Amino acid sequence: MKGHVAPVIREVAIRATQRFPEAKITLSTLLPRTDVPFHVIHGNNVELSRSCAFIPNDLAHHKDIRPHHMYDHVHLNQQGMRVFARVMKNTALENASKNSRNPNNKRSSQPSRILHPPTAQTSHRTTITTQELCCSS
Repeated sequence: MKGHVAPVIREVAIRATQRFPEAKITLSTLLPRTDVPFHVIHGNNVELSRSCAFIPNDLAHHKDIRPHHMYDHVHLNQQGMRVFARVMKNTALENASKNSRNPNNKRSSQPSRILHPPTAQTSHRTTITTQELCCSS
């Protein structure tokens, strides 16, 4: 993960929103890793927050996940997965609740869909790969 991945994630979010206009999409900030300097991850997360602000989606910030939540300093261990899932669920449900109270909300009340690069999972356990979102017509 070298360089700036935020523009790529933003593009995936845009394409997912276009392809599934009624879906509620929850993006995840990048998680800490020991093989990537903190300032690189933090910079990408700041850029992701800024660049995705005007796309109709939710952004889950994983402030509580630390390197000790990784079993190999890259992939989440069981405790890390619990923290990750809790944040994703809370973000999706909190924003769904806000949107349902907003009379100007144009989205339907379909089940939440969660997007976390490189794949997305819907509430029906269908996996949508980044390749499908970016490269299919």
